[in-house]
Amino acid sequence: MHKATLRFLTLSLVFFFLVIGITILFYYTLHPLTKQTIPLDIFVGDYTGINLDSDAIHFGTVQPGSLAQRSVYLYAGSYDSEIALIVDGISFIFPENKTLYLHKGEGEAVRLFAATNANTPKKKYEGTLTILTKKI
Repeated sequence: MHKATLRFLTLSLVFFFLVIGITILFYYTLHPLTKQTIPLDIFVGDYTGINLDSDAIHFGTVQPGSLAQRSVYLYAGSYDSEIALIVDGISFIFPENKTLYLHKGEGEAVRLFAATNANTPKKKYEGTLTILTKKI
């Protein structure tokens, strides 16, 4: 390949990646993304129990084949927000809404459900709730 052609291709690629990088930086400057991770836990056992500690979202103890719920209050303070809720580590816990949109100054409670089945093994389950917030 000719040196001038190779130099042109190299400069074109550098320019391309520079434009992409600046575009991404500009986008996230105008639309910041924040991430919050909150521990979750639930015990599946022979009785029903409540844990009101505030260090995590505790579902307490539930029996196999039962349903439990906890609420999380989300608030959009300074700007309109798109909020995504992701539960990791516990397959039978899920949010009422995976994505919601809140206007500036608006809040909403979202329920998290733990739905065990009759065959759910009796033990302690631990996971996380990740809340991603993006300015819109």
